[in-house]
Amino acid sequence: MEKTEDALDCYNRVVNLGPKNTLSHSDVGKALAEIGKNKEAIDCFDKATSLNPGESSFYNNKGYVLNKMGKNEEAIGCCDQAICLHPDNAFAYFNKGNALQQMKKYQGAVECDYKTISLYPNYAEAFYEKGNVLKAIGKKAGAVDCYEKVLRLNPCHQDALHNKNAILNEMVTN
Repeated sequence: MEKTEDALDCYNRVVNLGPKNTLSHSDVGKALAEIGKNKEAIDCFDKATSLNPGESSFYNNKGYVLNKMGKNEEAIGCCDQAICLHPDNAFAYFNKGNALQQMKKYQGAVECDYKTISLYPNYAEAFYEKGNVLKAIGKKAGAVDCYEKVLRLNPCHQDALHNKNAILNEMVTN
């Protein structure tokens, strides 16, 4: 956390030197989100989008923070805006899928996971979230396959290992 706060100080100095530097506002927003100052982070992403409304990552970052705050509908709107501006933004599909999953809109979530994976096939977290969605809708074998892909990409992913083992144990005892 201390390193994030140090980075935040640096980013704020850069913003003060060049207040129209959109990337600096976005970097401040990401640092604020990292330390849990979500409302302030959203203000920074809003400032960045007001200065450069054509940059999809600003909308995606705002969507990510809104999702963390449980404002899923707003998060989806931001992710949709990011996708509209940059249809190959894998992270916007990923964040939209997470918001849909939190809303228990599993079909839409899994569609976003498929799209994320098609754009970024080595993104372990996309397979992890897809596994979580498949698990939630009772598709245990598909979930295990996803968790195995996660572990091939990231052998240290403890949550994927735990979820995979829990499903396999459940399948054996039932």
